[in-house]
Amino acid sequence: MNRLLFVLVFVLGTSTTYAQSDYLKFRPYKPYTWMIGAGWSFIDGDSHAYTDIFHRCLEMKAMYYPSHLSINRYLKHGFSLELGLSYNKFNLEIDTLTHVVVNRFSGDINC
Repeated sequence: MNRLLFVLVFVLGTSTTYAQSDYLKFRPYKPYTWMIGAGWSFIDGDSHAYTDIFHRCLEMKAMYYPSHLSINRYLKHGFSLELGLSYNKFNLEIDTLTHVVVNRFSGDINC
């Protein structure tokens, strides 16, 4: 067991790994110019604590169509600029007689 541990530590300690490959240094690499995306946003609007997370996922509120749109522009050297907009609408039941329609808009810019 000690010999196996020594060999494992020796192999992992002397090997070299790189996160990026070297071909990015020699030629310009531009993976995309524009990227457009769509997705769904989920809202948990009942304000209860997360005691049973799997049961809570079934009660999330979402639209039937994509409610999140984003556009992304690749700048250079691995940097990009993203604009995302989201719209959500759901009915909030305060009690058995009171129902409130909640419209939620949000936007963000990422760099």
